[in-house]
Amino acid sequence: MEEPEAIDPTVEPSDTGCAECLASDGWWFHLRRCARCGHVGCCDQSPSQHATRHAMIDRLIGPPVDHSQVTHMPWVFVDGLEAHLDRSRDNGATIVQGITTHGFTSYVALGIEGRSWRFAEARPTQPR
Repeated sequence: MEEPEAIDPTVEPSDTGCAECLASDGWWFHLRRCARCGHVGCCDQSPSQHATRHAMIDRLIGPPVDHSQVTHMPWVFVDGLEAHLDRSRDNGATIVQGITTHGFTSYVALGIEGRSWRFAEARPTQPR
């Protein structure tokens, strides 16, 4: 019997427990491992149902995209850029480039999918 293309029986589990529950001091009844990527999540009888959420997101967005082929970088304009950078670091973001000023003040971080995002200081569009 041939395995469907998305299933990889050799993929290693992502963790020894539900990754999201471990990160948030949650708990689970049973664990489920994604047959495509190895993500370990809690079952539907658990309070957070992370395995089902992972499967639903996987179905909605499809297989992973190779973002190394993406030629553009999304920009996000935020108020309080330094505070935003501090919060990003505190929450485990990978900062690719610290705050720089080249006509605008910004920094670059990697998203969870591996894409670079530029966060720039928002400027008022009209005088206050």
